[in-house]
Order: sequence, then structure tokens, then C-alpha cells
Amino acid sequence: MPYHTSATLLIYEGEHPKVIQARLGHSSITTTMNTYGHLLEETDQRASAHFDKLFNKKD
Repeated sequence: MPYHTSATLLIYEGEHPKVIQARLGHSSITTTMNTYGHLLEETDQRASAHFDKLFNKKD
């Protein structure tokens, strides 16, 4: 599986960036974050939306 596809799928499944770094063979987490950081931001926003729904439920 191509690296970008693999990294993207792992990010969307919530895998820790250090695990992704190791799997991709990046010597630094900075490389991983610079390359895939925008995807991590998207997943963080999605996680925030889940909390918004949870805490803003009307009974």
C-alpha cells in the first residue's frame, strides 16, 4: 500500500502520530507532522464535533 494512503487511513482511524512516523520510516516526527498535519487537524475537528453533540443534546 502506498505510504500516503497508509498514513491517511491510520490517521482517520485515530492512530497516534508516533506510530505513523515509525511505520513510514520518518527519522523525525516533524517530517510526519509537516506532511500529514493537515489531516490530523481534520480528525481533531471531527472529534470536537462529537463532543459538541454529546454535551449539547436536548432531553
